[in-house]
Amino acid sequence: MYIDKEKSKKIKIAAVSAGLIGIAAVTLTFGGCASCSRFIKTLESDFGDGVYRTVRVYDVNGELISEYAGYFDVTYDNNRIIFDDENNQRHQIFIGTGTVEVDEVSEEEVEELQQNGNVKVYTRQMTE
Repeated sequence: MYIDKEKSKKIKIAAVSAGLIGIAAVTLTFGGCASCSRFIKTLESDFGDGVYRTVRVYDVNGELISEYAGYFDVTYDNNRIIFDDENNQRHQIFIGTGTVEVDEVSEEEVEELQQNGNVKVYTRQMTE
Protein backbone atom coordinates (compact mmCIF):
# COMPACT_ATOMS: atom_id res chain seq x y z
CA MET A 1 0.00 0.00 0.00
CA TYR A 2 1.47 3.30 -1.10
CA ILE A 3 0.86 6.44 1.05
CA ASP A 4 1.48 9.74 -0.64
CA LYS A 5 3.76 11.58 1.81
CA GLU A 6 2.87 14.99 0.40
CA LYS A 7 -0.87 14.33 0.76
CA SER A 8 -0.34 12.96 4.28
CA LYS A 9 1.61 16.07 5.23
CA LYS A 10 -1.18 18.35 3.94
CA ILE A 11 -3.78 16.41 5.93
CA LYS A 12 -1.70 16.74 9.12
CA ILE A 13 -1.26 20.49 8.55
CA ALA A 14 -5.00 20.90 7.97
CA ALA A 15 -5.83 18.90 11.12
CA VAL A 16 -3.39 20.87 13.27
CA SER A 17 -4.68 24.17 11.82
CA ALA A 18 -8.29 23.21 12.51
CA GLY A 19 -7.36 22.25 16.07
CA LEU A 20 -5.56 25.54 16.67
CA ILE A 21 -8.49 27.51 15.27
CA GLY A 22 -10.85 25.58 17.55
CA ILE A 23 -8.67 26.24 20.60
CA ALA A 24 -8.42 29.93 19.70
CA ALA A 25 -12.20 30.20 19.31
CA VAL A 26 -12.83 28.58 22.69
CA THR A 27 -10.16 30.73 24.33
CA LEU A 28 -11.59 33.94 22.89
CA THR A 29 -15.16 33.01 23.77
CA PHE A 30 -14.50 31.92 27.32
CA GLY A 31 -11.15 33.55 27.98
CA GLY A 32 -12.50 36.41 30.05
CA CYS A 33 -11.22 39.21 27.85
CA ALA A 34 -13.31 42.37 28.02
CA SER A 35 -14.27 42.41 24.34
CA CYS A 36 -15.27 38.73 24.56
CA SER A 37 -17.47 39.44 27.58
CA ARG A 38 -19.15 42.32 25.73
CA PHE A 39 -19.68 40.10 22.69
CA ILE A 40 -21.32 37.40 24.82
CA LYS A 41 -23.51 40.02 26.56
CA THR A 42 -24.57 41.35 23.14
CA LEU A 43 -25.52 37.85 22.00
CA GLU A 44 -27.50 37.24 25.19
CA SER A 45 -29.32 40.52 24.71
CA ASP A 46 -29.95 40.11 20.97
CA PHE A 47 -31.13 36.52 21.07
CA GLY A 48 -32.78 36.62 24.49
CA ASP A 49 -35.34 39.01 25.89
CA GLY A 50 -32.90 41.84 26.34
CA VAL A 51 -30.97 42.56 29.49
CA TYR A 52 -32.54 43.59 32.80
CA ARG A 53 -31.77 47.30 32.96
CA THR A 54 -32.73 50.54 34.59
CA VAL A 55 -32.82 53.79 32.66
CA ARG A 56 -32.72 56.93 34.79
CA VAL A 57 -33.27 60.39 33.34
CA TYR A 58 -31.93 63.41 35.24
CA ASP A 59 -32.37 67.13 34.57
CA VAL A 60 -29.46 69.61 34.44
CA ASN A 61 -29.56 70.00 38.23
CA GLY A 62 -29.22 66.27 38.80
CA GLU A 63 -32.83 65.75 39.85
CA LEU A 64 -34.38 62.45 38.79
CA ILE A 65 -37.11 63.04 36.19
CA SER A 66 -38.12 59.47 35.36
CA GLU A 67 -36.93 55.93 35.79
CA TYR A 68 -37.66 52.73 33.87
CA ALA A 69 -36.74 49.14 34.65
CA GLY A 70 -37.20 45.83 32.90
CA TYR A 71 -35.94 43.65 30.06
CA PHE A 72 -35.07 45.80 27.09
CA ASP A 73 -32.32 46.66 24.65
CA VAL A 74 -31.08 50.22 24.58
CA THR A 75 -29.60 51.97 21.56
CA TYR A 76 -28.08 55.41 21.09
CA ASP A 77 -28.77 57.37 17.92
CA ASN A 78 -28.64 61.08 17.06
CA ASN A 79 -28.42 62.33 20.65
CA ARG A 80 -31.21 60.15 21.93
CA ILE A 81 -31.58 56.93 23.87
CA ILE A 82 -34.11 54.56 22.33
CA PHE A 83 -35.63 51.47 23.88
CA ASP A 84 -38.77 49.42 23.44
CA ASP A 85 -40.36 48.21 26.63
CA GLU A 86 -41.87 44.77 27.06
CA ASN A 87 -45.25 46.08 25.87
CA ASN A 88 -43.60 47.09 22.58
CA GLN A 89 -43.94 50.77 23.37
CA ARG A 90 -41.03 52.83 22.06
CA HIS A 91 -39.33 55.30 24.38
CA GLN A 92 -37.07 58.02 23.01
CA ILE A 93 -35.18 60.15 25.46
CA PHE A 94 -33.49 63.13 23.86
CA ILE A 95 -30.15 64.06 25.38
CA GLY A 96 -29.12 67.66 25.46
CA THR A 97 -29.56 69.36 28.77
CA GLY A 98 -29.76 66.40 31.10
CA THR A 99 -28.20 63.05 31.78
CA VAL A 100 -29.39 59.53 31.01
CA GLU A 101 -27.98 56.65 33.03
CA VAL A 102 -28.41 53.07 31.81
CA ASP A 103 -27.44 50.25 34.16
CA GLU A 104 -27.74 46.50 34.04
CA VAL A 105 -29.38 45.28 37.24
CA SER A 106 -30.50 42.02 38.77
CA GLU A 107 -34.15 40.99 38.90
CA GLU A 108 -34.04 41.42 42.68
CA GLU A 109 -32.98 45.05 42.30
CA VAL A 110 -35.85 45.68 39.88
CA GLU A 111 -38.33 44.11 42.33
CA GLU A 112 -36.98 46.42 45.04
CA LEU A 113 -37.42 49.44 42.75
CA GLN A 114 -40.97 48.33 41.99
CA GLN A 115 -41.78 48.11 45.69
CA ASN A 116 -40.56 51.69 46.14
CA GLY A 117 -43.17 52.73 43.57
CA ASN A 118 -41.08 55.44 41.90
CA VAL A 119 -40.11 53.52 38.81
CA LYS A 120 -41.98 52.29 35.76
CA VAL A 121 -41.23 48.58 35.85
CA TYR A 122 -41.89 46.46 32.80
CA THR A 123 -42.30 42.79 33.50
CA ARG A 124 -41.95 39.97 31.03
CA GLN A 125 -45.13 38.48 29.62
CA MET A 126 -44.74 34.76 30.15
CA THR A 127 -46.12 32.65 27.30
CA GLU A 128 -46.55 28.93 27.29
